[in-house]
Amino acid sequence: MAKIYRGTGIFGKDAIGIFDDGKVYKGTGLLGKDLVGSYKDGKIYSGSGLIGKDHIGQFKDHKIYKGTGLFGKEAVGTIKDGKIYSGTGLFGKDAIGSYEGDDEEGAAAAALLLLAEELED
Repeated sequence: MAKIYRGTGIFGKDAIGIFDDGKVYKGTGLLGKDLVGSYKDGKIYSGSGLIGKDHIGQFKDHKIYKGTGLFGKEAVGTIKDGKIYSGTGLFGKDAIGSYEGDDEEGAAAAALLLLAEELED
């Protein structure tokens, strides 16, 4: 189990969710968390269950994509070394969050599901 944070640094970050075993939860703690989505094989889903989930994005080569398909997706963020960035490229990205653990796929899913507004800015 790992946590995702809004913001970076020692004092400037707040825990907003967790990701574990293919699932993303909003909130932390035993009772204060809600299942908001899942991830598997680079695909990111909102919702849960067999028919209650929607494929909303992908993760590949450290990049977070919103949308699906060959032409219907857009790179909106980057995951690298414990940080979550809005935007891609060498100069066009801003750190908007961070994560613990080595599950980059889980961090990407959590970022797309929990930090969507920051990724779109």
